[in-house]
Amino acid sequence: MANFGILFFCLFAGILLRWTPKFPKETPAVLNQFIFHISLPAMMIYQFHRVSFGASAIFPILMPWLLFLMSYCFFIVLGKTFQLTRKQVGALILTGGLGNTSFVGFPMLEALLGPESISVGMLSDQLGSFLILSTVGLMVGCQFSGRVFSWNSFFKKISTFPPFYALILGLCLRWVPFHPALDEVLTRLAGTITPLAMVSVGYQLRLDRSVLRRYQSKLVLGLGFKLLLVPVLFCVGSMFWYGSIARETQITLIQSAMAPMISSGILAVEFGFDEELAGLMVGLGIPLSFLTVPLLNGLLFS
Repeated sequence: MANFGILFFCLFAGILLRWTPKFPKETPAVLNQFIFHISLPAMMIYQFHRVSFGASAIFPILMPWLLFLMSYCFFIVLGKTFQLTRKQVGALILTGGLGNTSFVGFPMLEALLGPESISVGMLSDQLGSFLILSTVGLMVGCQFSGRVFSWNSFFKKISTFPPFYALILGLCLRWVPFHPALDEVLTRLAGTITPLAMVSVGYQLRLDRSVLRRYQSKLVLGLGFKLLLVPVLFCVGSMFWYGSIARETQITLIQSAMAPMISSGILAVEFGFDEELAGLMVGLGIPLSFLTVPLLNGLLFS
């Protein structure tokens, strides 16, 4: 309950701070930069220094790629069925196929399953969601916007993302014992992710009733797919394949149920897709996930 209390308190604090003149509109950008350059790299080094790459790591890494493939096929078919525009289909593929497995995922995993679950969740985030956004996500964006995919853009995106270097460093130092003081420093810095991320998310939430009514049917399709259909299908598939749900599988399934990734919404806007639809998928999906993720966790894994 204390962990969920931090999540909700910081989320609503961010919403309230938006109306305070002492916190300028650049506040989320500043908080996100601190997270990207300090908090996430510290967590990457700490967790990947300890993570085990056995057979159990396959599903956490594979899940986001399967999710994106499902999203691509699902929304292309529904796009033709419901006569959606290419810009709307592109926005739904990117936001419905990429989960917020870090900003919302890590705090949610810690609240539901404890801090030890984050090491597994990071496999899905860094080797799944982040790589998909930087590669296949760019390709899909180019496909539906008419642009040409550029490998220069891909390598530029990788080279300017500090957590990627921290991931490599953590893996390279796996056989080097850390001093307890270094562990303490990394742990404290990593602990800033939850409050800062939730304040940033709360500050950026925008919900307009008239826009909600206009996009109601499309949001039902997009968020219904991301928040409900995907985790249920993955759970059924895991039970069929494994016969039972192991701890690592549960963590991965919880990650699959996370709200759409903030960066995927930004990417959709950059490619000229439906800006309002992409914004609503993220802005409405995040608060809804605070209800759907614990509910699914309780119903599927009680």
